[in-house]
Amino acid sequence: KINLTFSEARPLDGLQLRVGGVATRVTALVYEAGEGLPRSYSAEGEESPAPRELFLDFYETRMINAIQIEILNSRDSEPAHVHLWEISFY
Repeated sequence: KINLTFSEARPLDGLQLRVGGVATRVTALVYEAGEGLPRSYSAEGEESPAPRELFLDFYETRMINAIQIEILNSRDSEPAHVHLWEISFY
């Protein structure tokens, strides 16, 4: 898991993650300013010979205080191997 906390709420429309070629499931718990419970967003990518991009779209601009990202290898049981190259905010 990756936990990101911002010093001030920031406007975000979603996340873009560059992940490795193994079958992958990404889940983000997004903590919005003024809300008690996080919103959950998920994306899955099938196995691929090359790294690829997964997108988590929030469907509108949200003021975000914190994000918890979980990246799982959906092919193998725990502990499993995953690659994450980059997280981009949009």
